[in-house]
Amino acid sequence: MAFILGVGMKEALKPMVQYGFKQMGLNRVEVCIGTKNAAFIKLVKRLRFMKEGLSREYYCNNNIVEDLICFLLLKKEYKN
Repeated sequence: MAFILGVGMKEALKPMVQYGFKQMGLNRVEVCIGTKNAAFIKLVKRLRFMKEGLSREYYCNNNIVEDLICFLLLKKEYKN
């Protein structure tokens, strides 16, 4: 499941993770975020996602090459 998210992330992310684990039977949910998006990084950490890695110079945003940080949550680590 890959998507770009913006407004309403706080309200949307938790139910999406819950749906992925409970309804879709996923074992892991991965979220990749631009390293400058401090608010979203704080949100995924609050939901107990763990930093998985960094993709250096992964994408271009307004002609500026930026890094992408990936976070992962395993089903066995998920708490309702």
